[in-house]
Amino acid sequence: MRIGINTFLFTSPFTTESVKHFPTFKKWGFETVEIPIESPEHIDPAKVKAAADKHGLAIGSVCACMGPGRDFRGTAEEQKTAMDYCKAVIDQAAEPCPKDDATRTAPPVAWTNLDRPARACAGLCEPACAAVA
Repeated sequence: MRIGINTFLFTSPFTTESVKHFPTFKKWGFETVEIPIESPEHIDPAKVKAAADKHGLAIGSVCACMGPGRDFRGTAEEQKTAMDYCKAVIDQAAEPCPKDDATRTAPPVAWTNLDRPARACAGLCEPACAAVA
């Protein structure tokens, strides 16, 4: 188990520039961060991952920010907006994993009723690769 911190405590929205908090989190003894993604356009995943690596932090998870208009219990339009947003968050966090090779016949996670599968491993969230090994 690792001890982590949710970046909402210090910044909202989290943006690529918010990685300036990473050295402080590490100094305080945290091992991992959780990043709430209010809008996928706010961050460059490669830069955020590189900053976390530089400071010895794992990005243990990303989480959805389900504000107004993103309600799975709401109207059909709100439900579609929520689903589109959640798919975008997952797709942004995902990148090809070294364990996701040609020998695998199907990704470990697949979208239902959609025309594309979710990617096999979360690039921002390092435990994902171990989970699909």
